Amino acid sequence: MNTGIITAFADNEVGMLMEDFINQGGVDTSLIKWMKTDGIGRICRNGLNFTERGFGIRGAVGCSDRANTAISKATPEDFDFDYIFGELGARWLHTGGIYAALSEQSCETVLAAIKAAKKYGTIVSYDLNYRPSMWSAIGGTAKGSNCNAICVLPLILSPGCVSMLRIGIRRPILPVPRTECERSKPLRGICSRLIWSYI
Repeated sequence: MNTGIITAFADNEVGMLMEDFINQGGVDTSLIKWMKTDGIGRICRNGLNFTERGFGIRGAVGCSDRANTAISKATPEDFDFDYIFGELGARWLHTGGIYAALSEQSCETVLAAIKAAKKYGTIVSYDLNYRPSMWSAIGGTAKGSNCNAICVLPLILSPGCVSMLRIGIRRPILPVPRTECERSKPLRGICSRLIWSYI
């Protein structure tokens, strides 16, 4: 399966290290948008996420450091979605609520990517993964509910109905009916091309 990633990195050594890790996984990095940075992260930076292992009954604890990242500043104009979904023929786009919540801009960018993907008949999956803390500074639950509800499409990867209830969706959203799946060529076997929209 050919897989690529749509994201943006600050053009520095940390960004190059992340690109190398992605390449080691066999993922195409040619769609990465490299953004100029000033060396200390004022213009943009690469995000970090720290996770402490749980022990016994104490669960794992995560600490995200993702503000002002290159991908949070990326606009739809930074990516040629017509090329990605039209000319390259990407058959599946996976994105989700974590990316949408990085900034007010990222919500607009993910909506543009989804719209372009649908235009070319690309399958879209969206992981709700609603985190109240990530939406608190950019509109809270109301903004998160609105953005996630618009992005929710026939195929949803989510840890049960809990996320749906937290963003105000009162009934489970069912997957694509079997007849629809059968009509969709990429679902008959391994996708010809899978595109992830953030790392």
